Amino acid sequence: MLFRILGGMELMHGAFTIYSLTFVWVVPLCVGIIPILIARKEMRNSMSKQFFYPFFSGIVFAIMAFSSGLEDIMCLLILAMPFIAGAGTVGLVLGIILDKMDERKEKKK
Repeated sequence: MLFRILGGMELMHGAFTIYSLTFVWVVPLCVGIIPILIARKEMRNSMSKQFFYPFFSGIVFAIMAFSSGLEDIMCLLILAMPFIAGAGTVGLVLGIILDKMDERKEKKK
């Protein structure tokens, strides 16, 4: 939400604009990464949780942006599905990478 608020300020241009690739790609990456890093131990055995926790975080982000008036319904219709799917995909990929890293650590012991 902070990224979206900064994008709405006239003082910020370039990377912080909501129309930039940064908003479309970096924010979903962050939304996808946060749930995996917070609840990583619980999600280790379930690839569906690795996808759906970030997916639901993306939905919560979209609802918050709409309910706060930062986004309108057309923006949500156009950007929400790629945004939410991107967050879920990033969560799944990051979960797999972290699992592989943990397996390597256990083999070294």
